Amino acid sequence: AAAVEVAFGDAGEARAAGAALRARLDGYARGWSLAHQGACRATHVDRAQSVELLDRQMACLDRARARLDGVVAWLPSAGVARVEAASRAVDELPELAHCTDRAAQAALTPRPTDPSVRAEIDALHARLDGFVVEQYAAPIDLDALRAVVDAAATVGWAPLRAEATRLYGDALWYAGRLADADLAYRDASRLALEAGDDAAAVKVLTSLAWTQASLDRVGDAAATLALADGLIQKLGSPPALVELSLEAAAHGAIAAGDDARAVELYEREVASTPAACVRVRALSNLAHPLHRLGRHRDAIARLDEAIALAPTAQCGAAPAHAARQRLRATMLFDAGEIDAALDAAARAVALDEAWFGAGSAELADSLHMAAAIAQRVGRLDEARAGFERAGAILDALPDADPQLRLAIDGNLAIVEASAGRFDAAIARGTAALRAVEQASGPDDSSIVELRVLLGYCERHRGDADASAVHLAAAVALAERLYGDAHPAVVNPRIELALTELARGRRAEGVALLERVIAGAEANPDVERRFAAEARLALADALWATRAARPRARALAAAARDDYAALGDAFAPQRDDAAAWLAAHP
Repeated sequence: AAAVEVAFGDAGEARAAGAALRARLDGYARGWSLAHQGACRATHVDRAQSVELLDRQMACLDRARARLDGVVAWLPSAGVARVEAASRAVDELPELAHCTDRAAQAALTPRPTDPSVRAEIDALHARLDGFVVEQYAAPIDLDALRAVVDAAATVGWAPLRAEATRLYGDALWYAGRLADADLAYRDASRLALEAGDDAAAVKVLTSLAWTQASLDRVGDAAATLALADGLIQKLGSPPALVELSLEAAAHGAIAAGDDARAVELYEREVASTPAACVRVRALSNLAHPLHRLGRHRDAIARLDEAIALAPTAQCGAAPAHAARQRLRATMLFDAGEIDAALDAAARAVALDEAWFGAGSAELADSLHMAAAIAQRVGRLDEARAGFERAGAILDALPDADPQLRLAIDGNLAIVEASAGRFDAAIARGTAALRAVEQASGPDDSSIVELRVLLGYCERHRGDADASAVHLAAAVALAERLYGDAHPAVVNPRIELALTELARGRRAEGVALLERVIAGAEANPDVERRFAAEARLALADALWATRAARPRARALAAAARDDYAALGDAFAPQRDDAAAWLAAHP
């Protein structure tokens, strides 16, 4: 308790986070005591197991106790800025049920009997435990860990070698060395199988599959998971291992571009897990592919479930809650719920500033997101201030995310365009486009928005042909990335339609607008503001044909009503639609 109080203090969100963490640590300590007593009783009172098996169980429990002591000793230096790391440290404490599982312990390769070798194993275990705790504060020293892997190989005991090699694979993964992590995980899975530890083998195999999918080797990942699933069935399908397999399979589906399959896998994890913290994570993960599929309301509903469950699940804290609020704000905006989106964005900013400070990367991320929403609803001064503050934070950080910096530059260009400063917007937007193409290639999703921006600016500057080039490229890329019917394709099509009309290509412009409106009527996840814009633009285009005027007025009236339903943020657009109706009786 004292370690938690030193780490998290005694106020507000920090106090709540500390209380949740203390409860989990106390629960683990009670579980350890019960497991220790149960193993002793089974051996010396009930005579239900051998002294040799008790020795294996005690060795396992001693490791668990050492890891718990290490986490508790580390907590005072963690502080509130690392509350998520502290939560993860508790999540990853050894499973006590594995220590008391007689079949699992009996299957393990026995420890050497030589006292000197046992002492060396204990010393290497202590070093590994130290690395495990240290990784929550800073990246592991790969050279020092490699030395432990080599020392374990010299000792030759397979369980020790498997554990050391797996941790080395984890460290390589977090260092971004995925190809090297792949090799380490392969060795670790082989050693775990040699050691007779099928549960450890499953954990390594799911990490291997995740790595292979991240390297775009989706077929290899599927084969690896098939092996892991076979072991899981052999072990009786423990929920914790099933969850690992489902999460790795979902990651593989996302890597393969199959968000529908990822949704199915995450839904299975949500339905099957008895663990509240895992359910929170699965619900949060599920929201992402639902959002990419354009199922914004389903995504919001799942994310809201996670947000509601997290406080009672005693996992995570304000930083994770801020990340969910950021995601929720984006989804709400895409669903056309502007006021709720702005509220969620403000919550995320307040949480990140309170937890991480005024100069943190986390705050810059939240500020950028909140400013993007403000910009899209015409609150330009607020948007500019947010983008500039986020950019200043990133410029002061030595390891700032370059992709976020590029996104801020692109959004500042949008602010310039929204204020009618088209030359400045084109200069900023062109520089951002070149930087993104250089950093991420020609198919980065942010290029769609940058090209839409440049097309919009060129049209308003009077160069409709240059506008058409940008907008046709934006539509083609959006269709390639998202599919023909995805909501993300709607805005590029509207802008291209407006440019075609400006070029005098009325038939092409009208056809594009008709397509947008039909798609909006078929898909409730198309943002209402875009449907309204398309209706008003089509009404104006149709007015020149006398026979189409009744439909034109109906379209303009529907646009006016759409803008009215979106609230005060869209009052200017509502008034424009009303003015059009008044001018076209």
